Amino acid sequence: MKGWYFSYDYARHARRYGVPFTDNPHFPVITLHLMRATIGVQLRQPERFQVFLAAVFKGLWIDALNLNDLALSAKTLADSGFPPEEIQAW
Repeated sequence: MKGWYFSYDYARHARRYGVPFTDNPHFPVITLHLMRATIGVQLRQPERFQVFLAAVFKGLWIDALNLNDLALSAKTLADSGFPPEEIQAW
């Protein structure tokens, strides 16, 4: 029941805020590498932070990608202008 409600609630919030949403079949995603990348972008490129967040949001909740896959995460970020070797170094 709880899992169903989460999906319902996510969709409800998406409608409220007018953003696209796709239930991600790979959820829950282990986001440790994405959290580390988030801190790296905040510290080193704060002016690009919203671009980074938009890329991760799109990958998780619009394209429903498996961002547990490091190669896929790297490609998702690279497509938004974040070189994988730079993100990895951070």
